[in-house]
Amino acid sequence: MTILAIPNDLQHPRLGTAISIKVSGNAVQRNRIKRLVRESFRQHQDLLGGRDLVVLVRPGIRSRSNQQLLSALDTHWRTIAAHAHTGSDSH
Repeated sequence: MTILAIPNDLQHPRLGTAISIKVSGNAVQRNRIKRLVRESFRQHQDLLGGRDLVVLVRPGIRSRSNQQLLSALDTHWRTIAAHAHTGSDSH
């Protein structure tokens, strides 16, 4: 999983996802991943500030459990928030 981040002119973050059925396996798995991404984003958005974020997934994502995905997302969000002070916005 990769998350791209770029500053925006707003006071809040915005989320986009790029999760293809080809990578996720089928619509059920794709929707599961999208739900987890949105829920994790909602829980962490106060850390992210004014950023546009795009979550990209890679093959093999469907074999990960919900807990593994949430843990990976938590790590990404915290890394992005930490980079907010250094000026580096891509993770």
